[in-house]
Amino acid sequence: MFLRLRTKQLFDLCGGEAPATCTCSHAPGVAVDGPFDANADLLGAGLVYGGCNPDYCKCRGSGEEKDVQMEEMRKVMGTCPRNKMSRCLCHNNEVAKFPFNLEVFYFECRPKKVIDTDFIFKANSK
Repeated sequence: MFLRLRTKQLFDLCGGEAPATCTCSHAPGVAVDGPFDANADLLGAGLVYGGCNPDYCKCRGSGEEKDVQMEEMRKVMGTCPRNKMSRCLCHNNEVAKFPFNLEVFYFECRPKKVIDTDFIFKANSK
């Protein structure tokens, strides 16, 4: 069900067709060109959505990037500069390191603070 929901989200943002390319939040700097349709290729789309976790996509015929993150992730990831997420502090003061297992992240961790790599770099360089 999750894969079909993500398929619909991406296709809706691109006027009903698959995106041309998407960047991977789980592998910053990496872009994939699919498969994005879980209805046509469940295994392939599962690998893309699970391993890559598309965050920004370009639709066919457009150079504009669109934010395709799930709303919950957009709120967390939006607190850091793009591709700079490092870790989050959970409600119980344990640390969750990026990339996050979404089930554990939202249901067990329940983040209360995020830390980006620029913050870590600045703190370590003092």
